[in-house]
Amino acid sequence: MILINLKKINTNFKENIFNNSKNKIIDKIESFMKVLDDYSKMINLPNLECPNCHSHDLIRWGSYERGIIYFINKQLFMVKSDTMKIQRVRCNKCGKTHALLPIGIIPYKQITTELMNSILLYIIDNSLEKAAEKFPFNYLYLKKIFIEFKKIHLSRLATFLKSRNLQHLILSISESLDLQIQYIINYDCCFMQIKMGCLGV
Repeated sequence: MILINLKKINTNFKENIFNNSKNKIIDKIESFMKVLDDYSKMINLPNLECPNCHSHDLIRWGSYERGIIYFINKQLFMVKSDTMKIQRVRCNKCGKTHALLPIGIIPYKQITTELMNSILLYIIDNSLEKAAEKFPFNYLYLKKIFIEFKKIHLSRLATFLKSRNLQHLILSISESLDLQIQYIINYDCCFMQIKMGCLGV
């Protein structure tokens, strides 16, 4: 798996996609999905490195569709479920194949990092029961991801932010692509990723 920084591909990504005050909901949906649909076409493969053997000799190797759930209005807790196409590549040197996954989308989960953080913060500030009333997910699913957070990622995230004197940013990792990248480099996985795998940034 190779994680792609969309900010490098589209410098307006953060402003266009996540600024609720400037965009209408329909524009936000279309803009978000357009960037995700087009990201693979904008990637320069020679700039990518195989996480397995570190070669830069990668070729496109088909694609697959995966689900994605993201915010369309954070203030009103409105989310949308959609599908996006994920580009795969193959390393000509070692023969390994990798998915090119945009940073901000958690591997093996449909929920984006931004939505995941909002859910966790809401549970911490309120309760699981109230979160199940606010977000379009059932209680058992929210309980499952909160247990994952407490068992695996809470202490890891606290240590990561403390080492950078950023304790005040607990659960604000989705606001900074740089922090997400540093987290991946530190732990070889994304925030709230449970199933581990070989990652490249």
